[in-house]
Amino acid sequence: MLQFPEEITEMYRDVKPLSQRVYKILYDSLMSGSFSLNGAVFTESSVAQALGVSRTPVRAAFERLYADGILQNLQKNGEGGYGLTRKELMDAVYLDELLECQAAYLAARKGVSANDLELLQELNDAMYEMDWPAIRKNRLRAYAYRDLSMQFHLLIAKVSGSRYLYEKITQLRRMKRMYRSSEESEPNTVHFETEYRLRINQKLMEALAARDARSAEMLMRYKHYLDRPVYEDSVIDLFYWENYNK
Repeated sequence: MLQFPEEITEMYRDVKPLSQRVYKILYDSLMSGSFSLNGAVFTESSVAQALGVSRTPVRAAFERLYADGILQNLQKNGEGGYGLTRKELMDAVYLDELLECQAAYLAARKGVSANDLELLQELNDAMYEMDWPAIRKNRLRAYAYRDLSMQFHLLIAKVSGSRYLYEKITQLRRMKRMYRSSEESEPNTVHFETEYRLRINQKLMEALAARDARSAEMLMRYKHYLDRPVYEDSVIDLFYWENYNK
């Protein structure tokens, strides 16, 4: 029988309607990988049984998770692995790059508020100050960095003023975070390369503050250029999926 973390189910205990409560529990559990199949299969019936609800709110929650681009990646692909094929992944990576560069351009041209610039700075500082030796030893801590980076990129997309760009980039970012590369875990490079990326973030924030749209676009493009090899050498993150692909 499926088991969801007590802290997650308790957090959303009073959320209504019931379909929203189920969605929140599933979303947090899937994105953190913090639940166990215990020999069960991840289905509407097994989720309903685990949460003590009918299948109707679970079905509604599943529909939202499909719309979010999350549950699609649970399907077995033609290469025998879970997630996207390599071509599909790289197509998504290039599309995300194009959209995020456009978002950075639009955000700078429109102007970013002082509050949003401050939040971007806080996110970048939090990544810079993380305990990298500990991250090397604990994959869950690496996810903490990945989530901060995702928030940084999504905030730029949000302040671009384009709702479509924001929604599409959100979907692509959620998909990309499920993949990892051997390059990410090389002990002699991970901290240096990450620190370099964070310095690019700093330059990007300066371009946003100066309303220098072209520089913001080019800095975002350069950062994606540095990140691209990670995805070219990536595989589905088995640690991420191990709780429901046993």
